[in-house]
Amino acid sequence: MALDPQRRAVNELSFNNLAYKNAEVSFYTVDPATGAKTSTLATLYAAPSGSATLTNPQTLDTTGKLVQPVYHDEPVIGSISSGLITAHDTGIMFNGYTYRGVWESGVVYFPNDIMQDGANGDDTKDLVIATEIHTSDVYTTDLSGGSLEVFMDISILQAVFSLPVSIANGGTGQTTAGAALTAFGFSTYIKTLIGAADAAAALSTLTALGQGKHAINFPAGMWRPQTTNGCGLLQTEESTTNDVMTDFRAFANGSTTYAQVWFRAPKSSDESASFSGRIAWKEASGATTHVCRWAVEAQAQGDSDALDSAWGTAVAVDDTGTSGTRREIAFTGLTPAGTWAEGDWIGIRLSRLGGHANDTLDVAAHFIGLQLDLTVNAATDA
Repeated sequence: MALDPQRRAVNELSFNNLAYKNAEVSFYTVDPATGAKTSTLATLYAAPSGSATLTNPQTLDTTGKLVQPVYHDEPVIGSISSGLITAHDTGIMFNGYTYRGVWESGVVYFPNDIMQDGANGDDTKDLVIATEIHTSDVYTTDLSGGSLEVFMDISILQAVFSLPVSIANGGTGQTTAGAALTAFGFSTYIKTLIGAADAAAALSTLTALGQGKHAINFPAGMWRPQTTNGCGLLQTEESTTNDVMTDFRAFANGSTTYAQVWFRAPKSSDESASFSGRIAWKEASGATTHVCRWAVEAQAQGDSDALDSAWGTAVAVDDTGTSGTRREIAFTGLTPAGTWAEGDWIGIRLSRLGGHANDTLDVAAHFIGLQLDLTVNAATDA
């Protein structure tokens, strides 16, 4: 159950005070005109919310405090009678926050009363709070005299949340994205953070984050040997000392053998940019000469394109292996054949040119994987 903001606990009688041992306390309402005790007993509550009430008066325990928490929702004065001290009254115990509606002149307000400045005052729509018991007079006089304080300045909220707002540019109402950045206060911080010359340049830089070169990795297990002149099937080899497992496909020496992999290019790819990447491999044991020549080709296929399409121009690279080591060789400038359009499938064909004069490796080349770097020029694939 939600708390009642008007209710307040009687904290004044919640602590030991042997002078009040077994005293009886009657809680009376307060005359708003005079601030004096009335003859009317106030309603006391058992909790910060709900309708459960307590008896009035209350009898304090042997240590001089209330037996349980007691709550009230209007200003009260406690009348204490005890055999140990002379009967007397407490001061006014004010309740919690109370919304009294639109401020009016000639009304008695208590501390924590909240009003809205309307037509009877300056009509600012501000929320004000009473700081003392007073009979309202002139709004500006009460405010300047300290009887009222501005609790919520509506003009500040209107400046921030003025309606209607433009949904474009973050709801700032600005006509350009650069101006929106400035309105959000990014003009100084973001420009400094990313080294942009102005808010518009900052937005351009932020939009470009995540674009550029992105790597897609194709380990040996993802590749398929061609039916014609294909490389070997997937194998796994364990190192002798540390039991490191390596998956690979063997490309024979002395002839050209192939493997292929296909993937759908992200819609965010830059179809005008070429691919680059790296080939990871190792040589089989027993080699006496070590240069291996690799070649990479590509093609793009989309809706209605022929399946049996030609490959693009091959990019060839030479790398020198050593026994028991992983080798990596980079390639650049790989351009797919065909008209690469957004969302096309891209085929990559890898070959070892084992019969080429540059290829002197006299054992099989064990292909481990290929990293393909493509360029992204959009923030998402939407």
